[in-house]
Amino acid sequence: MAWLAAHLPLYRYRDQSLGGGSRVVNSQSADSEKSQDTKVRRGGASVSQKFALALTLFLAPLFFVTFKLVEEQQKAIEFASKERLGLGYVTVVTNAEADVREIGRTGSAPIAAVSATLDQAQGRYGAALGIGANFTAARTHLDGAWGADNVALMATTQALAALRREIGDKSNLILDPDLDSYYSMDVVVAKLPAAQNALRALGVTVRDALADGAISAIERSWITASATVFNNARSELDLSLDAGVRGSRDARLGDAVARAQSDSRSQGFVFAAEVEEIAAMPLRGRINLVQAEATAATSLVSMGEIVSAQLDRLLSERIERFQSERTVTLLLAFGLFGAALATTIVMLRAGVVRPIAQLTKAICSLAEGGYDRAVPLQERGDEVGEIARALEVLREVARSKIEVDAARLAAEGANKAKSQFIANMSHELRTPLNAIIGYTELVLEEMGPEAARQSAADLHRVTASATHLLALINDILDLAKIESGREEAMVSTFDPKQVAEQVMSVSAPLARKGQTSLVWRNGEAVGRIQSDPRRLKQCLLNLVSNACKFTQAGRVEISVTRKGELVVFRVDDNGIGMSAEQVARVFQPFQQADSSIAVRYGGTGLGLSITRELARMLGGDVWFESAPGVGTSAFLSVRSELQRTGGALPSESAPLEPASLARCA
Repeated sequence: MAWLAAHLPLYRYRDQSLGGGSRVVNSQSADSEKSQDTKVRRGGASVSQKFALALTLFLAPLFFVTFKLVEEQQKAIEFASKERLGLGYVTVVTNAEADVREIGRTGSAPIAAVSATLDQAQGRYGAALGIGANFTAARTHLDGAWGADNVALMATTQALAALRREIGDKSNLILDPDLDSYYSMDVVVAKLPAAQNALRALGVTVRDALADGAISAIERSWITASATVFNNARSELDLSLDAGVRGSRDARLGDAVARAQSDSRSQGFVFAAEVEEIAAMPLRGRINLVQAEATAATSLVSMGEIVSAQLDRLLSERIERFQSERTVTLLLAFGLFGAALATTIVMLRAGVVRPIAQLTKAICSLAEGGYDRAVPLQERGDEVGEIARALEVLREVARSKIEVDAARLAAEGANKAKSQFIANMSHELRTPLNAIIGYTELVLEEMGPEAARQSAADLHRVTASATHLLALINDILDLAKIESGREEAMVSTFDPKQVAEQVMSVSAPLARKGQTSLVWRNGEAVGRIQSDPRRLKQCLLNLVSNACKFTQAGRVEISVTRKGELVVFRVDDNGIGMSAEQVARVFQPFQQADSSIAVRYGGTGLGLSITRELARMLGGDVWFESAPGVGTSAFLSVRSELQRTGGALPSESAPLEPASLARCA
């Protein structure tokens, strides 16, 4: 609004009171306005751009949070996907361990097929999981396990177990964060292989003890210890399965493993019972032992396959759940972004863009002169409403100013017409008055000394009255010329002292009439100046005549001095003087210091008004220092070098401050 208030007067407006024409207030060229408008438009961002920036700053945290959430979901997906890879590899390794145990139990197993399967698993999962050295060691031991003794089989089993643990570690299976899959992973990676190894160790111990047909006390203690290890491993396996089923949110896990777990537990009890009976009666033989061990091992393998399948299902479903959550998160985020953007755009258009467009249209209408239409949107309670109400105030002020300017222009036109009329009328009156004066003087000359004294006195009265009337008309003509701007200064070079001497010569009769001495007080030499000698003489003559008229039996002194670029005339008298209020009124046209002066001394009250205007036209001014009963000091200043422009300085030029000029000595 400050910009509008500063620039609105620069636009054109239509003045209906002056015939529908237009005028320019502080007008600028079209190119300048266009350049200024371009600078304003390029000076900053638009409202839409600022709102877009604010929206971006507002949505940036939401975008960041969404990005971090999607990133965490992606990490969870990759974590679970890596677990699936590890589970697939661990299943192959676990099966290889079972085959190695089968070699120890039966002496035969499809080692070539196991090796090929292990190679395929390494090719599929090894690079992704970073498996290398442990696979090479396990593969080397596996190739030498065919027909090997228990020591070689044990080394192979240990190498495969190391490979299994590395897979579990690098595939995040050991660090599984989900309770549903954690216990299933623990079964597959740790508890089930431990139970299978304990089962094999117990079988080997019993078979070794039965090799000679009798079981010693030491061998019986070994069998008891191995059985205890197997029972403990079996118990830990069941505990993990039970904990996984109890803590699982998926009932299908319990349903899937319940039967296999029960069967595996039963077969384990059967095998353990068979071992106890053999330890008590060695002659019973190995037929039931081998069958019980095979059945128990098979049940563990079956249960492991079921748990592995369930674990893979849980991981797969977890990945799908994370992918769905990620999709929902992205869709929700995009939906929120879109909704926020759409809402912002709608609010921006409805609350800012359209109101600004309406206000801009209203401003353009004001610039084109449409001050009769009220500014819209004043009823709004927000900032737009405040701007609209402020613009309405500006519209009212501008309309009032236009009306005032129109009235002033009309008054100035009427005043100028009046001044023109007075000038023309004064010029027309001077011609017959000059004729009256001239013919009266001729009659007086022709009458001769024998003429009747009464007739001569009457003719002298006619001449005096006509001369007085001519002086009055001349003053009115001068004032009219000044007001109409027709007065011009005719610049020439002259000595101001000569002008002062001429004024004293003309004013001498008036001074003698009042018994007043007229004195020239020689001041410093001011040299020649460039000004209008006729107008300077008229101004100085008015001041000296006033001093003589208002001084009776006194003294009037005239002096001149130079003060910088100004030449200052000073007229001192010891006449009646004036008060400060009277001094303030003497320059008003048709007014004198007070009404009694006009009655007593006569005059029209135009002399000093004309003198001040002429002095300002000559680049100076007029001012007084006076006190009642003491006298008056009148000062007239003119510029020493008035420019030769063929015209005059404007009569409305700012007056000079008297305080800036030193009082003449």
